[in-house]
Amino acid sequence: MHKDGEAGVGAAMRSLVYTTGDGNSEMRIFKRLEQMATAPDIKGVFYHLRSIIQLLSKEYIPLNYIRLAGDLFEWQYPERRNNVNLRWSQDFYRIKEDVAND
Repeated sequence: MHKDGEAGVGAAMRSLVYTTGDGNSEMRIFKRLEQMATAPDIKGVFYHLRSIIQLLSKEYIPLNYIRLAGDLFEWQYPERRNNVNLRWSQDFYRIKEDVAND
């Protein structure tokens, strides 16, 4: 399910943490993001991304596929890869205002 805006991979996976609700979910879900980010090549990224998208779809968590396509394009350039990985991690750990104020 596509959503414009901040529904990047990291943010979508953070939403997945909130939906699972068990104590180990954050580390388990971040590990999946980390495996994708540190894949040796784009085929490895696609391998991990496939299961991530299945998890997100199962929980009806939207993802900005346009942003994802841009990230995947950029990830293929070694000099840009760290920027993409950093963006995914920052999005994962960013605290939304509505969650922070609860």
